[in-house]
Amino acid sequence: MLSCMYPGGCVVTSTYDGLERKQSISDQNGLVATYDYVGPHRIERREYGNGTRADFTYDGVTGVPNATNNFGVKRIARTEHIRISDGLVLDDRAYSWGRMGPKPNEQIFALAGLNASMTTNTIPSVA
Repeated sequence: MLSCMYPGGCVVTSTYDGLERKQSISDQNGLVATYDYVGPHRIERREYGNGTRADFTYDGVTGVPNATNNFGVKRIARTEHIRISDGLVLDDRAYSWGRMGPKPNEQIFALAGLNASMTTNTIPSVA
């Protein structure tokens, strides 16, 4: 357990598991977040004190092969933010990877039940 007191008097406490991974964060108002992991380093789920949850999915970790031309083995493939009480998806994003890192791709995402898609170009260009 590690506690930190800020100048204004706020005390933030973090707990850790046997692998020294963060398990929880709390302050004087209660729980801020808890963490679950897949493997020794990757966060699988983070639950927040405000009743929401973030789930993280990684390529190549579940035993299912990556899609053709997706080279993101063990990289983040999807993030999903959910309201725990009713399962409402607040944000759902899918990512794909090229040989050199993030590639321009169509990210399918949902924001509070509204489906949309967008194309992003995350590769810097040189003029």
